[in-house]
Amino acid sequence: MIRKRKSILLILLTLFLASGCRVIKLSQFYLSENHQEPKQVNRIVQKSEDTTFNFHQADPNLQEFISKIQYKPHAYQNKKGLTYDLSEYLNKKTKTTAFLVIRNDSILYEQYFDGFEESSLLPSFSVAKSFTSALVGIAIQEGFIKNEHDLVVNYLPELKDYDPHWTTMTIEHLLNMRSSISFNEDSYTNPFSGIGTLYTSKDVTKLLKKAKFKAAPGEIHYYSSFDTQILGLVVEKASDMPMASYMSKKIWKPLGMESSATWSVDSEKANNTKTFCCLNSSARDYAKFARLYLNHGNWNGVQIIDSSWVAKSTRPNFENNCYQYQWYSSNGGGQYEQDESGQYHQITYPDSITASLQISNEHKQA
Repeated sequence: MIRKRKSILLILLTLFLASGCRVIKLSQFYLSENHQEPKQVNRIVQKSEDTTFNFHQADPNLQEFISKIQYKPHAYQNKKGLTYDLSEYLNKKTKTTAFLVIRNDSILYEQYFDGFEESSLLPSFSVAKSFTSALVGIAIQEGFIKNEHDLVVNYLPELKDYDPHWTTMTIEHLLNMRSSISFNEDSYTNPFSGIGTLYTSKDVTKLLKKAKFKAAPGEIHYYSSFDTQILGLVVEKASDMPMASYMSKKIWKPLGMESSATWSVDSEKANNTKTFCCLNSSARDYAKFARLYLNHGNWNGVQIIDSSWVAKSTRPNFENNCYQYQWYSSNGGGQYEQDESGQYHQITYPDSITASLQISNEHKQA
């Protein structure tokens, strides 16, 4: 993430979905390579009926200008060397459903494809993990959770009866995906893989007892949606509130979201929120969450998330595959520099043109 001055900030919110259009179905299991929404049990994340924050609408001429920007994909994607208008490329080559360009709280460009519109709820997939992280931070500042170094068994005591490794696992281990639980995230088309089992489970708590460990918590890092799911269980237990209700109270209503969202649960009976995925929101409301983090957790003068939590979440962890507190950050290429003491500092630029040129030059050198 590159942060510049607000006056030149450009937020690109792009919801790209893989090319093709396959939906694999087995029992309750759906993994889609397009926008089709699986049949799930959803809980409503309520918006405020009194206050709505709206981005400004910029000069309409900008919409036309940006839509005609010429884009030439890389050679490996574009063997014929064709050039496309931005709108044409997004629509025909990327399966994008929504694309926004926001600068200084003004929408410069907004376009929807394939029958979607500004009020459509779009699946977040793993972007939901960052919302889960935000709610962990809020639960800590409210005192529901002591701190990120607290033991998971303090909130899910039943884990003490399972594998002994559970007793040393901290919330921070889960935030950084260092639980060391054996989990297969690699096969999204196999309903019997770890991610498939997690997605289709009608009670995710039953998977805790079956969990096996590759090593002691904290020893190794690898991407695991199961870690995020456990975080969600901790937050729900600590706050004594479903994630959808907690999100509504602490984020959705304070930010004045334009639409109510939905967040799927494993089943009506178990009612555990699928916190590793399955949050569905409008594109504009996703952008508002980005704006919250851009402003260090502050929303128009109100500190929604502690700024230190935002800083920790978005600071690159170079020893953890640049994964930190359920956020991926830069690998350091052109965005961070190391000082004489070995500490990394974010590089800032005087304007967006300078930043773009720097990134372009690095890409050519690579």
